[in-house]
Amino acid sequence: FRYPVRKNQRGSLRTDIRLPAEIEGAVQEGQKLGEVTIHLGDRNVGAVDIVSPVHVPKAGIFTRLLRLVGIGS
Repeated sequence: FRYPVRKNQRGSLRTDIRLPAEIEGAVQEGQKLGEVTIHLGDRNVGAVDIVSPVHVPKAGIFTRLLRLVGIGS
């Protein structure tokens, strides 16, 4: 994503990142996970999808149990 911005407007740029707190199940390569919205002042100038670069398989039962008791990440 590209958007021309004058030097004196750079301080007005901000981004909003929208992602779920958790994702359940497997994640497919290319799956949309969220979105970044770019604002210049009060104006929305664009949005970009956040996508998974790789396939992430669903965690097995052992990993999920460890996470449940606070040991795994």
